[in-house]
Amino acid sequence: MINMAQVELVHSLADFACGTGGFLVHANWEKGALRQGVEISPEWANLALANVFLHDIEPNITFGNSLREFFQA
Repeated sequence: MINMAQVELVHSLADFACGTGGFLVHANWEKGALRQGVEISPEWANLALANVFLHDIEPNITFGNSLREFFQA
């Protein structure tokens, strides 16, 4: 997916249904690039937090419904 979207190292990433955070972890962004994840399930959000911690990535995982969190009218 990263190759298809032609993502470069300087781009930011938002995954609005991040699950375990695999997409956030396996994207080869520069260390300071913004990576935002949102997960509605508390169990999966905790797994995503653990995954980014284990890969030495700044944790930025939000628990909740991504439509409500970011697209409120």
